[in-house]
Amino acid sequence: MAYTRLADGLYWPFQFREGPMNISTQGTLDAAGEKFAMIGRVKIAGTPGTSKTINTSGSSKIEWQGGSTAVFDNASSSLSVGIQGVNTSGPPAQPDGTFSAYAVITTSADASPSLTTADVWHSITPTTGTVTVSDGDLIAVVWDLTARGGSDAIMVTPATPVSLVFPTTNAYASSAWGAAGANGQPNVILTASDGTLITLDGCKLFGNVGVAIITSSATNPDEYGTIFQVPFDCKVDAICGAIRVMASNSDFTLFLTSSPTSSRSTLASIAVAATQIGTASSNTFSQWKLASEIALTANTDYCVSFQATGAGAIRVSQSTLGNGGAREFWNGGTTVKGSTANNAADFAAGSTTVIPYLGVRISQIDFPSGGGGIYRRVPITIGAGR
Repeated sequence: MAYTRLADGLYWPFQFREGPMNISTQGTLDAAGEKFAMIGRVKIAGTPGTSKTINTSGSSKIEWQGGSTAVFDNASSSLSVGIQGVNTSGPPAQPDGTFSAYAVITTSADASPSLTTADVWHSITPTTGTVTVSDGDLIAVVWDLTARGGSDAIMVTPATPVSLVFPTTNAYASSAWGAAGANGQPNVILTASDGTLITLDGCKLFGNVGVAIITSSATNPDEYGTIFQVPFDCKVDAICGAIRVMASNSDFTLFLTSSPTSSRSTLASIAVAATQIGTASSNTFSQWKLASEIALTANTDYCVSFQATGAGAIRVSQSTLGNGGAREFWNGGTTVKGSTANNAADFAAGSTTVIPYLGVRISQIDFPSGGGGIYRRVPITIGAGR
């Protein structure tokens, strides 16, 4: 057993440099023939390299985040939601127009929750067809408003990408692809007939983003945290998060604790003065170096948190999932939970769907053999001079 250092670190449980969960331009379908598509390569939860079937058995599902407009109460409207292939037109990439497994929604109750409910995570079960997908397959998940009655309008919400060209989204309006909503980051979950979750590799999975957590020393709770586990023995050297101070007295303390829900023990803490950090107009990525590395043990609960210590308000982004099972696709998997505490008491048991955007940076990993060296990311230059 020997530690190998990661010179640039590994952020856990979130990939912070991708940015927090932000809503992109919503794909709005409010005219007959309009479509929205999320396009990428299949990622199956669990063992890589497997294949799974999506069919009409009742266990299969397609799930997505709706939008701020939800009107679907006219009997003349019809929305098809399902899986297609990807043609060679573009960019951005376009679906091929042929559904394999899909559902035809003619009443709002065909989806759960109802399509008349705004800003929620929707789920439908395919009613026609079957498709078997394998890890890495290129597919499109498509919403097609084939008929529109009255003022019905459906929204599909992707994420705002950070320097991302794939996976992608596309929107069809006025007889052309590339309408508002194109070039976003997909946000979709599929469920296979055996219950296995599937997504598109590189998805930014979230439900209703909602309002960021806002707290101060006068609130209860005054501390928000993310409980997590690591799958290997390792060392961490920084605490990270998407935090924004709102005033010059928005001071706070960052904590890394063990046994968070029972007799919590502080492993590291950093007092942060609002006057000694930068300013931001949104909750953006920040990291704070620890005074020394802290060793973490595999398959053990830890919590990274911030406690408001000043009277000024603090904002932190939260990951709000429509399906708590989506944690399967995060570092830490289903061990990741959101939690709160007050006055340094033990943390609550935790939420599987509302999770603060907080974590650590892994600086060393304990490998079973060898090790002792330093892994460095090799820079690659892309351009004419290659």
